[in-house]
Amino acid sequence: MNDPSLLRVIGVSGSPPARSLSSALLHAAIELAPRDVEIARVAGLGEVPRFNEEAA
Repeated sequence: MNDPSLLRVIGVSGSPPARSLSSALLHAAIELAPRDVEIARVAGLGEVPRFNEEAA
């Protein structure tokens, strides 16, 4: 169901290790978010190749 009062946020941690501070803060934000805020964690970002302007 699409709730227009729900704020949807995408959370990205730039640190791949599960025990990194960035990942811990993102996890805390997800757990502590108010009921009208939904935070989705993006996983697998480390598999995305880095941008190389010369190869583009």
